Amino acid sequence: MCMGRTHVLMTGALATLAAQPLANIFLDRNMSAGEVVAFGAVTAGYGLLPDLDHPQATLGRVLGPVTKAIATVTATVSGGHRKGTHTIWAAILAVLGVTWVVSQDFAAHPEAIFIFISLFLVAMILRLGPKPRSGPAELTYAAIAAAGTAAIVYFVPVGGDGLWWLPFAVGAGIIGHVLGDILTTEGVPVLYPLFPKLVVKFPILGSTDSAREHGFAWVCTVAWMGGAWFALSGAGLL
Repeated sequence: MCMGRTHVLMTGALATLAAQPLANIFLDRNMSAGEVVAFGAVTAGYGLLPDLDHPQATLGRVLGPVTKAIATVTATVSGGHRKGTHTIWAAILAVLGVTWVVSQDFAAHPEAIFIFISLFLVAMILRLGPKPRSGPAELTYAAIAAAGTAAIVYFVPVGGDGLWWLPFAVGAGIIGHVLGDILTTEGVPVLYPLFPKLVVKFPILGSTDSAREHGFAWVCTVAWMGGAWFALSGAGLL
């Protein structure tokens, strides 16, 4: 099991469990069951985003030479692996960037591309398809992402808020990824480049791909599924 899968499972679990309390605190309202589940799923996909600074990471290899080239440029600009993309600044910029894009009128549903990318990454990293490394599997991942995107865009928004949570899902995915890396022996310079030597780490998971990380991933799986079940059953959907 790779660290990428752990990032997806951890961020998905945290977002699903925290969605309702956060909505109550900051918006003084409840999220629908669909919003809770969608928020968790979309956040999970963006739990991979910081690793676009590593050409050999799963995200850097997903589209072959294209994403490898993007990852190479990102690594150069951000200072290397676990540097600029693994900071609070990256999360803030991502939230602002997505907020700006979805506020534009260049498409009927500009938010759909962000949701599709996220769900595709979730399907890919969790290998939700036959023969996970084959071409047909990639088509399966795309089909899952397209179906999920259509469901979220057309059925999840409620009231006048719409997909208000989408930018926050992207930011939460980045923050969740950083938290996961902090739990490893390598740690993260969370305020890079202002304080490049300030590496934060609480290595309770040990090194990447350790037995402790594998066990933690299974705990996150149970927490994510449990949170989704609780939201859906509470709404009478299960």
